[in-house]
Amino acid sequence: TAAPKPATVDNGPVGGVVQIAAYTSESAAVAGWNRLVQGHEMLKGMNHRIVSAKIDLGTVYRLQLVTNAGGGSGLCDRLKADGLPWSTVRATDGGMIPAIFGLSGLTLTDDERAFFRDSDPAGYILFGRNVESRQQLRALTDDLRALHGRDDLFISIDQEGGRVARMKPPVWPKYPAGEPFARLYDAAPSSAIA
Repeated sequence: TAAPKPATVDNGPVGGVVQIAAYTSESAAVAGWNRLVQGHEMLKGMNHRIVSAKIDLGTVYRLQLVTNAGGGSGLCDRLKADGLPWSTVRATDGGMIPAIFGLSGLTLTDDERAFFRDSDPAGYILFGRNVESRQQLRALTDDLRALHGRDDLFISIDQEGGRVARMKPPVWPKYPAGEPFARLYDAAPSSAIA
């Protein structure tokens, strides 16, 4: 069998890509590619790249196959038929992936913007590090919606009430912890959830 092509780190644009996997190091991405090539004959000789991106959890190294513009969906289907797990294969010209991502700060970084645009997650979850003011939060959520072109993009916030409050006074109302709601439910279930 022919030796696999060496991987390259590339942050430049291409016509289309199919994301195969993401790794925490470049060496792990290279090793991942080599394992995949050994197990899937159709990958031998295919162009691929490893793209680094800084996200809220650190740097990830995305292993991608490079295709002609618009060819990602067909290649994605062939890879799935060849036995690659469906959850690891995603074409950038296909639909969203079933994942919720967090952000590193009050605005999107350039690396986050590129990573999120390529991966097109189902939505986002915001934390205290993402919330400063009403205007800032509106700008951030508008930016996320514009990035994906979906007005109905799912954006959530970890706002449980009590000590777990990301949106805090004086900008937002103070919400009680869940325990008072549990007592209300115990006393009168139908009115507690109304």
